[in-house]
Amino acid sequence: MSLLGYTIEKLEEMLHKKHISAEELVQMSIDRIDEVEDEIKAFITLDKEGALEQAKELDEQGIPKDAPFAALPIGIKDNLVTKNMRTTAA
Repeated sequence: MSLLGYTIEKLEEMLHKKHISAEELVQMSIDRIDEVEDEIKAFITLDKEGALEQAKELDEQGIPKDAPFAALPIGIKDNLVTKNMRTTAA
């Protein structure tokens, strides 16, 4: 399965219907980043282990009803200071 062509809403629906796990979604995102990052150069820091660990926890505990998009992987511009992760403001 490829993530290309899916909307955020569709991925969220698939997560809640258990058609895909948060861990699978994160792994597919990491795989896609690995495929194209040398050409695109969009990420300075990528916490693969941390993202997979958080996704696994969401799969085990369930996605909170007040945070329906919690399991969707996102990239954050690193001009925000992050705990336990380097911030370069690049």
